[in-house]
Amino acid sequence: MSKTNRQALVVFAENVESINKTITEAKGVFDRQVEIINANKEMMVAIQNLSDEDKKSREASTRSLQQMPKAFFKPRSKFKKNWSLL
Repeated sequence: MSKTNRQALVVFAENVESINKTITEAKGVFDRQVEIINANKEMMVAIQNLSDEDKKSREASTRSLQQMPKAFFKPRSKFKKNWSLL
């Protein structure tokens, strides 16, 4: 085997080693991206659940206010009339 062939083989082996290292690093990066995507999905579900709970809370508050007797608000309107006389 000539010196040039041996040098070519050494360079080729170094390139293969470098490619294998890069593939291993890329796999680690892709695995981390999958973890981040899954965490993102979990957070989106949690945010949607919070939004649903907020909507239910606002609806319950609205129902409670609508069920209050109208008489509850009358004294306040009388107060406004009396206040305007001052």
